[in-house]
Amino acid sequence: MDIEIRIYELEQDGKMHELSSRPADYYGGSCPNVGDTLCTDFTALGVCFYTVQRRYFVEGGGAIGWAVIVRRLDPAPQQLKVYETWKEDTEFWREIDEREGEEKLQALLKSVKASETAPTKKSKPRTATKIRPSKRAAKAKRP
Repeated sequence: MDIEIRIYELEQDGKMHELSSRPADYYGGSCPNVGDTLCTDFTALGVCFYTVQRRYFVEGGGAIGWAVIVRRLDPAPQQLKVYETWKEDTEFWREIDEREGEEKLQALLKSVKASETAPTKKSKPRTATKIRPSKRAAKAKRP
């Protein structure tokens, strides 16, 4: 059975609702810990920051995993700067990956095209060769 990590937001009125549920490998095999700050932009609210308040390991209801309790934070300037820098770096590396992928594709296409247009080496037709008798057979034929 796979370990799940479920993120629950604890609201001001004490109500809790699930923000996400993902396999542990989504988080690199580790669980967000108390004091960690989570930054997400997958909500309709745009970028949101959460601080991990508690975490519970739960075995029940046919599932095993961590219930991570978070509270939403008002974004601080440093958090916003980290998020913006992350986005810029992601875009930079995505462009590099796309360019390298395009270069590999072009090299592959060039290689295929070159092999299709390269003249083929024609092999010489086989001709019957004279078979030489062995030395022993040659001596045997001598008078």
